[in-house]
Amino acid sequence: MASQALAAPLQGLQSFTEPKTPAVLVVNDDRECTASCARMLEDLNYDFFCVATAREALERLGRDSSIQILMVDLHMPAMDGFVLIDEARARLGGSRPLAAVVIANELTTDVAVRSLHVEAVDVL
Repeated sequence: MASQALAAPLQGLQSFTEPKTPAVLVVNDDRECTASCARMLEDLNYDFFCVATAREALERLGRDSSIQILMVDLHMPAMDGFVLIDEARARLGGSRPLAAVVIANELTTDVAVRSLHVEAVDVL
């Protein structure tokens, strides 16, 4: 009877599940760099998606709410990585967290400062 009294407050609670690791979206038009990122994310057991253009990235973000991390190449045709990060966050409107990692060929002062402005968590 005592065990029933102790269990009563727990009835109706959903079972506890581990939080799901956020998915990563790799946006890079360089196939070798994309493959390298994919291997790293696979080794770290992340769910991830790879696209080659900013347009594809924005479409994927709109369809898949599990994506909470962007790994973005700075130098892509049509839209650079900084613009993509700003546009992605604007479209999401704060509906979910979106961390950004900038992929740069060369780390310059300009890249570092602009990365800070878009609140990137890291520059690779």
